[in-house]
Amino acid sequence: MVVDISDGGLRVRRYSGNHLPSQLAIYDQSDRVFRPVVVAWRRGDEIGLRFTDSMIPATPPEIERLSGRSDWNDVYILKGLPL
Repeated sequence: MVVDISDGGLRVRRYSGNHLPSQLAIYDQSDRVFRPVVVAWRRGDEIGLRFTDSMIPATPPEIERLSGRSDWNDVYILKGLPL
């Protein structure tokens, strides 16, 4: 769940114990783009993510294929996207 977002990155709260990789991309549903990020810090169940590169335009078929869903109201954190 996104807790806070700024021009430089975002803070997310994770309720899962699954490990988050140090580099990943998030999907910004308002702009329909992927944003490459790196983990800047970890504190308990919160993680700071710093934007690292330009936005990558996404199409609805890409989002559906990568997420397995077509619901545009969710926030996606995607692993394995080329950075």
